[in-house]
Amino acid sequence: MQHLLRVAYALLDTSKPIVGLRRGGVGVQERKRWGAALGLDDDYLLLVLDLLFAAGLLAQVGTAFEVTARYERWREATPARQWAELAWAWFWLSHSPTARRSAAGSKVESSHSRAARWAVLRAGRGGVSVEAVADAAYWFCPAVHQHAVGVVREATMVGVVAGTALSACGEALLSAGDTEALAASVAEVVVPMRCEVEVMDDLKAVVFGQMTVEAARVLEASAESSVEDGARVWRFTTASVRAAFAQGWTEGSLLASLNELTQHNVPLALRVLLGERGRGQVRLREVRCCVVAEANVITEVVRLPGFAELAPTVAGSAMAPSEVVAQLRAEGFEVVDDPPSGSVIVRRPRKARVAAQVEQVEPEAVDLPDLGSDGSSTTQIVRGRNPMLSEEAVALLVGAIDGQSDVRIDYVDGKGESSTRTITPTGWDGPFLLAWCHMREADRVFRVERIRAVSPAGP
Repeated sequence: MQHLLRVAYALLDTSKPIVGLRRGGVGVQERKRWGAALGLDDDYLLLVLDLLFAAGLLAQVGTAFEVTARYERWREATPARQWAELAWAWFWLSHSPTARRSAAGSKVESSHSRAARWAVLRAGRGGVSVEAVADAAYWFCPAVHQHAVGVVREATMVGVVAGTALSACGEALLSAGDTEALAASVAEVVVPMRCEVEVMDDLKAVVFGQMTVEAARVLEASAESSVEDGARVWRFTTASVRAAFAQGWTEGSLLASLNELTQHNVPLALRVLLGERGRGQVRLREVRCCVVAEANVITEVVRLPGFAELAPTVAGSAMAPSEVVAQLRAEGFEVVDDPPSGSVIVRRPRKARVAAQVEQVEPEAVDLPDLGSDGSSTTQIVRGRNPMLSEEAVALLVGAIDGQSDVRIDYVDGKGESSTRTITPTGWDGPFLLAWCHMREADRVFRVERIRAVSPAGP
């Protein structure tokens, strides 16, 4: 269901028209172009295009398909209502979008598609396997077997079938009398995923969760869209920012919108890019002391109170240099030099300090605090931070957190680089998961939403 909506957003949010054929429909070459851009096979793309057209969200104007006036109302509705309108349109389609291309799918056969759809789904109520229903159709009525198989395939794409049986949404679809009733029935199942936009230092933006109307509006106006490894990303360039300014955006309005989307985590490189007009603009920040170190050390320093990141390898503080030196030494950092210029140069924390911490802690006595203050369980915390993880992955990660045991994760860092690590969770620090990283042989912090997969640590 969420995948269906994400594909619909990708097709409707873009300002690029979908080129159609004079006789109607979308040609093979245009479908290949969109399929490659969105990482979709042809069947899924055909299904979504037909549903958007049937729901009145796309209309053919000349030889192109354009977004209709109904789109704004649909886009601002709840995900449950959005899915209900697409599912209802599919339920009443008179043809099968994924079967009409086959040589055997004539117009006469296509007219029976809706009846086959209703018959297969209703026969599958109460937990009956819809695949078994399709097999029975092949034995008792071979003429409709093609339609029965197509029904199961499309129902799975829409989210009406999960596995081999009707999903909760599928049961609701058969019981509802209209889209309003269907939306109300699935409101607790089709829930919005929180939209989080993260902009990397290389000016590439990635959206986690459900794309909102505001996020789509800002990114489409100021960044260039592309697809990498099947995921849609945006990249800010000088040309894309100038195009946003030409549309009426200003540096202030664009930065304010990006701050809202990224929770005030716009990297310095993007702030500089937004200010590069004419001779450029200069930003001033008052500091009494600068801390210079490797990028990964600065990441640890800025987590301390009183420090702010000025650049990947520089942090600033309003404290006097002597106070900064005392605080960093108390935290286990090694101060290399304290010159009169006011810059403090530090090295990575000594491993001896980490070993001493581990030896002093009794694992069985550690009580990992919950991420929130409302008493949420570890499972709720992990699921809330990363709704894309499978149930098995959540169970493995929660077991490792609660038991402080080893687990292997596939992780994407802030620069978009992937790695596989074995970690031993030790606690929470606000939204961050604290853990011992076996690969780095040091304590590290991880964002749960960047974990892509979880597996047992192995021997």
